[in-house]
Amino acid sequence: MKFNFLLCLLLITLSVARLHSQNIRLHIIGKDSVETIELDKLGYTQKHENFSNLKKEIDSTLFKAQNSGYIDAEIFEIKKLNDSVTEAILYLREKFNHIKLNYSLNEAERKQLKNLALTIEENYFIIPIYNIDKILNQLILYRTEKGEAFSSIKLINISKEKDELTAELDINVTKARTIDGIKINGYEKFPSAFLKHYLKIKKGQLYNSQKITSQSNKISNIAFASQIKPPEVLFTADSTVVHLYIKKENNNSFEGFLGFSNSEEKKLTFTGDLKLQLQNNLNYGEKLNIRYKSDGNDQINFNAQVDLPYILNFPIGVNLALDIFKQDSSYINIEQIFKIRYNISNSISSYLGYRSTTSTSLKEENMDFGNFEDFKSHFYSLGGTYQNLVTENRMVPIQTLISIDFATGKRNSGNNEIQQQKIEFQAAHNFYINEKNSVYIGNISSILFSEEYLENELFRFGGINSIRGFAENSLRANRFSALQTEYRYFLSPDLYINSIFDLAYFKSPSFNHNMNLYSFGIGFALSTKSGLLKANIANGRTEGESFQFSKSKIHLSLSVHF
Repeated sequence: MKFNFLLCLLLITLSVARLHSQNIRLHIIGKDSVETIELDKLGYTQKHENFSNLKKEIDSTLFKAQNSGYIDAEIFEIKKLNDSVTEAILYLREKFNHIKLNYSLNEAERKQLKNLALTIEENYFIIPIYNIDKILNQLILYRTEKGEAFSSIKLINISKEKDELTAELDINVTKARTIDGIKINGYEKFPSAFLKHYLKIKKGQLYNSQKITSQSNKISNIAFASQIKPPEVLFTADSTVVHLYIKKENNNSFEGFLGFSNSEEKKLTFTGDLKLQLQNNLNYGEKLNIRYKSDGNDQINFNAQVDLPYILNFPIGVNLALDIFKQDSSYINIEQIFKIRYNISNSISSYLGYRSTTSTSLKEENMDFGNFEDFKSHFYSLGGTYQNLVTENRMVPIQTLISIDFATGKRNSGNNEIQQQKIEFQAAHNFYINEKNSVYIGNISSILFSEEYLENELFRFGGINSIRGFAENSLRANRFSALQTEYRYFLSPDLYINSIFDLAYFKSPSFNHNMNLYSFGIGFALSTKSGLLKANIANGRTEGESFQFSKSKIHLSLSVHF
């Protein structure tokens, strides 16, 4: 008796579980086979977990039928064939392919609907019926862009005459609204110039909710700020006030770079590179960059830059730089740079610049250190920059960078004056294949045109920013081009390993032919709470030179934000 009771209980449990796991199948048919084929073309989901979802699918199919031109379509009957199958009968009736809307469009509205309407006349226009929603949205968007935020649109007096469907377009136009005030919540000292020129939100402009939302989303591309939540708007009878919710982000950074390599005497050599960036500490968006670099062989480089954006609340910025470079006991170069920049858009800027260089030879009178001479040079430059930031990605904050600089000037050494020109180009891009894989490609190229060259005016390259596997600034050339490539595999969002394959071409007055350089290696990058740690080991060699592991260079860098 006890066994029979347990068996019955088990069978009941299995039956209930089967009922709960069983799907209900939906069949939708029309009045005849022709209508059934049309309904099948609309597409609908057949399997459903419960009757409520099944009913929603029937209503959705009816809506799709009406939007495709069967405006008189209706649900005739819904019946349950058995426990697992439900059938819905829809009558489609007559299909209308076009609708004639009686309304006089202005010139701007005509342009908007030019590619959507079949016919546009003075007092009416004809459109495909499936385009109704798109066209109504276009017309209301036009009103919104004019600041008429509360305008509405609808079809009235819909009628059928034989095979033609007609209606009147009724647009309720409201008074245009302008932005009367902007309230910053959270970061009250947010730079007003960034609000006006970067976000392009200012008092007096026509209110457009979509545009404000789109522009405020660009806050995420500002390194020293983030958006807490979407903007809100307070409407009163006679004013419109936009509320932005912004948080100040600390974007000061300190980056330390350390390199290891073997010298020609088989001794371990250290190179160092320290960078300090201070940004927006005065709530102006300003930047101060200081860099000190030493290669461990009496080569010292000091660089300081100040960048002031949006001077006097205009879309114009100023960049000042001082660069001091000392090469052992050979020479010392002091370069001063001034640039005035015009911000064309949030990512594109152009500039005019002036740079002067004073070089002093440190060689003794009777010693031959090569073609080093005291000189002074002056250059006027024209350039531009395109930069696409992804500030929320700490591993790869810059997706695309393109920079080009044209300069013309002259060099004075002794009693000689020589006209010179320079072209400097830099580009980098990260290609995202998928979440796990990406490819980085970067290039830096420079050309100096001159009748004759001095060793202490040549471009210096080599190292982590140009071609890895070579000592920092160990190569000099009057023209060079270095290509950096990395394949990156992300083990996690905060860790990737990468390959290194770099190429470089250069020409120097010391050689009668061009030189090609190659570099191979591996590395990794790790994002931690303390900062971004990078490590690379690379081996560089010239064309035709055999591989020597002892020439490998190890580069370590840690970037900390505070």
